[in-house]
Amino acid sequence: MEIGGPEDGFSLLDPSKFASARTLGARSIDLRPIWSTLEPQPGVYDWTSLDGALHNAAAVGLPVTITLRFFDHQVPEWLVDENMIDQDGRNHFAYSGFESRSPSYWGPRARSSYLRLIDALVRRYRDNASVLAWQVFYGYNDSFYLGMWRGEQTIYDYSQYSQEMYRHYLSGVRQFSLAALNRRYGTSYRAWNEVRQPRPAFESLNVSLAWHDFQDYRMWSIERMFADMYRTVRQLDARPLILYYGGSLHHAAHQLSVYDVGLRLLRHYGGALDITCFEDPVPAEIGSGIVHRYGIPLMAEAWQVPPPRRDFRRMFFHIFALGVDAFQLVGSWEKMEPSPDEFIRVRAVFQELAAAKPVRAPVAGLFSYRSILSHIPARNYINPTLAMIPTLQEHQYSLDWYSDFTPLDSLQRYPALLDANSEVLSRQVIDTLVQYVARGGKLVLLPRSGRYTLEDGQSDWPLLERLQRPAGENARLERWVFGNGSVTRVTKDLDWCSEAGAQLLIQLMEWLGVERPITASAGVLAAVSRSAQGTLYVTMHWPKDRPGSASFGLRQDLVEDGHRYRVTALLGGNLEQSMLDPETLTKAVPVAFTPYELKVLRLSPE
Repeated sequence: MEIGGPEDGFSLLDPSKFASARTLGARSIDLRPIWSTLEPQPGVYDWTSLDGALHNAAAVGLPVTITLRFFDHQVPEWLVDENMIDQDGRNHFAYSGFESRSPSYWGPRARSSYLRLIDALVRRYRDNASVLAWQVFYGYNDSFYLGMWRGEQTIYDYSQYSQEMYRHYLSGVRQFSLAALNRRYGTSYRAWNEVRQPRPAFESLNVSLAWHDFQDYRMWSIERMFADMYRTVRQLDARPLILYYGGSLHHAAHQLSVYDVGLRLLRHYGGALDITCFEDPVPAEIGSGIVHRYGIPLMAEAWQVPPPRRDFRRMFFHIFALGVDAFQLVGSWEKMEPSPDEFIRVRAVFQELAAAKPVRAPVAGLFSYRSILSHIPARNYINPTLAMIPTLQEHQYSLDWYSDFTPLDSLQRYPALLDANSEVLSRQVIDTLVQYVARGGKLVLLPRSGRYTLEDGQSDWPLLERLQRPAGENARLERWVFGNGSVTRVTKDLDWCSEAGAQLLIQLMEWLGVERPITASAGVLAAVSRSAQGTLYVTMHWPKDRPGSASFGLRQDLVEDGHRYRVTALLGGNLEQSMLDPETLTKAVPVAFTPYELKVLRLSPE
């Protein structure tokens, strides 16, 4: 549980909040001190709040993680002159409008001061055995990348500090000469000081080399940002790092586009990724998919602080179904709609399921960061496509997601792959997809899949050409054989939340030959996990505000012949039957639900 952040309103110096967290069943406290409090003057530190917080946590016997982050007026006033600037020269826009504070990472005092603060904090508390991990991030790091707050169309960072670093990136990191840059962009720069970051083209696709070099610079900047912070910690202490980099693709699609950057660093320095917005099926499925590709421990939390009962339960459905290793409750838990008893029971189920592994369907999904980065604002562009995820969930289909930045060497182990309108792809990713089908994979393409090659920006459908799409095809669904595999292409965009969209998604899953580990009545979210001893755990969520009834059945290979299964309800109401035979389990087990019920059943073979 978190104390000290703006979301909860709790003071680090209030011992009653630590006692309250302990009563609710917290196993650790995430302390969130404020930079402007810790360093009121440059290089002058006041550790009173954090010393008091560690004392309060120790008094109730709880270990801690320490999170350094800052927003708006949590930034020291003496750094306001290094704020990020948008494409129109305006101050950073966030919670406090255009009065917000978020220093540019390339601001010389901001960067050096923050790294100095991290160094001082770790030196002060590294000998405290109650500190479990360090969590650091830099201001509105998502807005540094592509900012979208309250519908304001703003892109960052266009400050003089970022402009200078952009020129260094092109000339020093990418090693372009000015002549080579002019040939690449079709420009006529006479000196490097004329080169400036390109402006966004809002609401249209931009696949120019200049724009994508700019995006590469942004990702390089964020990688430098986190690498500097992690290196500072790791030089002093070996405890795990936690990367908080959350965001819902439904709110700001760009936010997940640096997960691969952060995961590479965590794999190098050691730590876990904390994904927020986990009650939302889109970041939950896509984020967990990418994290699992890197073998990094996964944490989860909600974006609502705290979430209402309905979303609290949906979040834990995702946590149980997607193999989450830890979760964190952010916000005023004393105002939480679920009761303390429910929270404690959910925690106990989480601990038991930690010994089981989710059983996944052998189907992967692919989405393209390059496509997301080509369109500002990204959410208006990609969200209609990713709306397929909650629709698939309602029919018990869940994909293992990859991005075009994720290592794709394990893709071939999936017999089926759905591409989520990857309109812009690099030649390397196109090669990978062509090889995937040629070796026997089944590939589903959506209408915009493979329209552009990143390297030339030409709208000549290179992926379809490489896959030898037959000429003259214009049906609603196009199908053809390529090599040892096959391709199905949807030729017209649909509303994936509509009945017609849902029917087509089911049809595509059936064509791909996807065998769900668990099937249930339409609308029921359902997943299954299995322990090494053969115990099965069925997790179901009823997302409706009224009672209802449904049924579920397990895939044949999950059930052992010759055994009956004892049913124990770990969460939610009991079934009518306490023992189930294999035949019943693989057909239709009746279930009754209360509104928004989250149900977890333990099926023990006997």
